[in-house]
Amino acid sequence: MTRTVKAKYRLAASIAFLTFLIYLPALQNDFVNWDDPEYVIENPYIRSLNVKADFIRRCDKPGFVIKVSIRKKFSWKCQQDA
Repeated sequence: MTRTVKAKYRLAASIAFLTFLIYLPALQNDFVNWDDPEYVIENPYIRSLNVKADFIRRCDKPGFVIKVSIRKKFSWKCQQDA
């Protein structure tokens, strides 16, 4: 290895170690419950996680295909094949 490559590795390792030291106190914090009630507890889509029953109920029809969207949240729906 040349000196410049070794220097780059040392710099990267130093930055990674410094970042680890800076964020180390955050590991002692408790869990923050800011958005769980809205996104988890009160979400009607995940009250029951019976994905197989939902899939069969919605998609087990001739001519239907599954459309998956991962934009703001993961969602899927069945649509008739065009």
